[in-house]
Amino acid sequence: MEAYIKGQIESGAYANLSEVVRAGIRLLMERDGARQFYALKAELEHAVREAEAGEFDDFDPEAFDPEAYRWRSGALTIRLYSRGASSFS
Repeated sequence: MEAYIKGQIESGAYANLSEVVRAGIRLLMERDGARQFYALKAELEHAVREAEAGEFDDFDPEAFDPEAYRWRSGALTIRLYSRGASSFS
């Protein structure tokens, strides 16, 4: 391993050991990110198959987040969760 690192530095691919280590850490982070992506993709594909087979429960957004559906002066206020969250009355 040490010889490989020295070779990378001598070839000019990296200026020093620190650059080699940073490059290695970046690769590990990318690999971990890819692993997380594929795990999420598999979970979503499974959920889609279940939903297509009719294996799902009705979703009640008010029960999920009651605070988003609060009454003010007799008018329903719905808070939108996006960039720069705002409210409509």
